[in-house]
Amino acid sequence: MFNLLLSILTGVFGGLTGHFFITSLKWANDSRSTYPSLLYFLPIAGLFIGGLYDRFGLSSRDGPSLIIDEIHRPTGVTPVRTTPLTFAAATVSHLFGASVGREGAIVLMSASISEQFSRKFILTPERRKKILMAGIAAGFAAALGAPLAGMVFGMEVLTHHLRFKIRNSFECGVAAFTAYGTTRFLHTPETHYGILPVLPNFSVTYLGVAILMGVVSGLTMRFFIALTKEFTHVATRFFPSLAVRAFIGGGLVVALVGLFGNDSSTGLGLDKIRESFSGAADFRLPIQKMILTVISIASGFKGGEFVPTLFIGATLASAISAFLPVPTAFAAACGLVSSFGAAARVPLTLIVFAGEYFGVGFAIYAASACLAAFRMMGSEATIYPGQITNL
Repeated sequence: MFNLLLSILTGVFGGLTGHFFITSLKWANDSRSTYPSLLYFLPIAGLFIGGLYDRFGLSSRDGPSLIIDEIHRPTGVTPVRTTPLTFAAATVSHLFGASVGREGAIVLMSASISEQFSRKFILTPERRKKILMAGIAAGFAAALGAPLAGMVFGMEVLTHHLRFKIRNSFECGVAAFTAYGTTRFLHTPETHYGILPVLPNFSVTYLGVAILMGVVSGLTMRFFIALTKEFTHVATRFFPSLAVRAFIGGGLVVALVGLFGNDSSTGLGLDKIRESFSGAADFRLPIQKMILTVISIASGFKGGEFVPTLFIGATLASAISAFLPVPTAFAAACGLVSSFGAAARVPLTLIVFAGEYFGVGFAIYAASACLAAFRMMGSEATIYPGQITNL
């Protein structure tokens, strides 16, 4: 009963966090669309964000990584200020056009709040671990509007190799569905990625394309992770101060946007994801997005990698679809679900998400794409370095 009550409480706060943060980001992205010149102030925004993190000494890691580390190697030092600082830093990052996501920030804030519960009620180590996992599940469910995917994510994200303990599903499930119900009650703005056409019950051609898109996504995400890791290493080595690093990174983003001749790859880019479903995307788009995302994340801007990886996967698959015998929307959907599934090593989560969002009829193709992408990732590559091999 105590675990049930804590899981419900975690879900409520996860849903509230998701609601207020998504609403805040909608304002930030709408403001930047209205005033595109805000992008030129991104270096100043970076100086502000980096200064906050330099001053308060928090880890510059974003999203679940910080909480995954705490679950596997508990220290009990996740500070209360994690949530307000993440909220402010991610909102400012989006307002001025950094190429970052939002789900990672929501997961971090939700799990950070659940961490405070674990201290308040002086939980046993095993119970504390379950509540932290519930916080991750609640944040993911609130961010995506997909409670089943949130439940699976809370368990699956802890390890490298598709291993999780089903006994943790109770707390994760209660928190995820409570968070989802909270966002629906509050009428949180929903995210629309794209619409699939009617699919055949089964087609060898479609299955082959799904596997191909998965292979492409897996190789692309492997390169993206390696590039981010290397760029972060170099940036940290030469610019130990996060304020200086973010200032320079923001300036580099502004310069590259000028070089590209468009700002299509800044911010969330949800409109470009939707467009990738209706017509073949330009091959330059996923390349530009990858470059700006690598720089933004390595420089210390906050938000996470979820939507950027969806953007890269969907637009790249959409561009390739011009040469394939399937609808563009189908290829884009395969690229979308397999990209983050591979990057975060959570293919089951994205298979479930695909069923919730695109319909059960797409599930077999989503599974083929996600598992093919996962296979291409090797044994170590992940955006969440806190993951371990076995629980």
